[in-house]
Amino acid sequence: MASSRRLHPLSIVFIVLGALRNVLLPGAVLLFTARSATWELWALWFSIPATGYAVIRYFVTRYAFDEDELVVQTGLLFRNVRHIRYSRIQNIETVQNILHRAFHVAEVRVETGGGNEQEAKLVVLSLDAVDEMRRRVFEGKRLAAQQEPAGPDASATPRDAARGTAPYESSGAVVEAPPAAVGSASAPTVLVRLGLPDLIVFGLVQNRGGLVIAAVLGVLWEADVWDWDAANSGGVRRLVEHAIDMGWFRSWDVAVFATLIGIFVAFLIAVRVLSVGWAIFRLYDFTLIRAGDELRTSCGLLTKVRAVIPMRRIQLVSMRQAPLQRAFGRVELRVQTAGGDKNASASREWLAPMLRREDVDALMAEVMPGPGFDALEWNSVDPRAGWREAWTSIRLLAVVVLATVWFAPPITIVAAVPLAIWALIVGRKRGRSFGYALASDRVAARGGWLWQTTSMARYAKVQAITMGETPFDRRWQMARVYADTAGGGAHRVWIPYLPVEKARLVFADLTDRVDDTAFRW
Repeated sequence: MASSRRLHPLSIVFIVLGALRNVLLPGAVLLFTARSATWELWALWFSIPATGYAVIRYFVTRYAFDEDELVVQTGLLFRNVRHIRYSRIQNIETVQNILHRAFHVAEVRVETGGGNEQEAKLVVLSLDAVDEMRRRVFEGKRLAAQQEPAGPDASATPRDAARGTAPYESSGAVVEAPPAAVGSASAPTVLVRLGLPDLIVFGLVQNRGGLVIAAVLGVLWEADVWDWDAANSGGVRRLVEHAIDMGWFRSWDVAVFATLIGIFVAFLIAVRVLSVGWAIFRLYDFTLIRAGDELRTSCGLLTKVRAVIPMRRIQLVSMRQAPLQRAFGRVELRVQTAGGDKNASASREWLAPMLRREDVDALMAEVMPGPGFDALEWNSVDPRAGWREAWTSIRLLAVVVLATVWFAPPITIVAAVPLAIWALIVGRKRGRSFGYALASDRVAARGGWLWQTTSMARYAKVQAITMGETPFDRRWQMARVYADTAGGGAHRVWIPYLPVEKARLVFADLTDRVDDTAFRW
């Protein structure tokens, strides 16, 4: 391997620290929280050879820059040499925690669109080496783009070749124009930058504080530092007695009820506060920058994560809005690219974790030029979709009522009526929320009442179109149409609740539009 290079010498330290973190931290928790000696403590000794092997990784890992590919060599007994073409590299993600930043190094993850895992993981490189890798890959992609054939044989569809039209032209639908050349001379542009108010709203919406509380309670349980029996029997009683002594309540039953409500409200507040802290920790200074044909994201308070999203690899864009986001006039915007690492950071998918609703189409104009979400002409699905959603909810409610009526007949019967009315209202509104749009170069679908989701994909990215009917669809004489992009079921535009005849027309129309478009991976 010509001009091979080693990792940074500090890689030994970071590999060992990574191994110790995965071994000693759980061991410490077991040691100080276990109520008795268990086999897990003895099993920790078997992890020591893993730490030694981690050190060996430094000496057997090398990388090199060839003319048109990155070569990475790993392995001691079973040697693995990967040749990664520059033109196929989608993302060079860097991760920096506090120690990384202190020593001016970074962990590097190289990703392509060919699988669910990273093509290479280099722990660690100096920042100068990272910059050199980005520069070499960037230059290699630019040269590959210049050498790519531009004739009909290279990118035209069979239908284009048959009728003699040039690539990116069509007698029917408008096709996707070729993307901007990699390495455009345009200066980097900041598209999104989140401030502290945006992160607070995001944390309130995500509600991740429950995970933190669950972890803390788990540690307290294992450590046996909390007297649960005393808390259950005496904790609430002391709070109620204190409330009565203060003159807040006169009735014992009312005091108990109010105390329990207060504890529940305090728990909800704590969950939200911790969720806001999680959002600030993960997404501090989130920034989205466009540089030529690439979107670059960076975020993180203690651990800084930088990722690259090649615009030409974007398969699908989705806009999501939860009820609390709607109250603040915010949405969440995500993208999905071909392939990718299933363990990649969430910053790889976010165009904007939190964005004002009125700014969505302006951002879409930069990412996917053409009609935005608001500019599309939306079509409704079958008017019976609302009744179908409501009927499904009512049947599930009936099952629950039958299962609980024997244990609490009065409460169940009284609660069933308002719940049935609520299911009817929600079902009707949810059914009316579904819609789809077929524009000149893209297909979009939306759905959801409280939690709304809208997805959009270009015809040039669609790989398969499917029309399907479930047994329930056939009973209602309905069908659904799927437009799949690279990546499978998660990367699809889904149009449900269409009358059968209309579904066939949509399927045929969508098929023609995709066939009249030059596919671009």
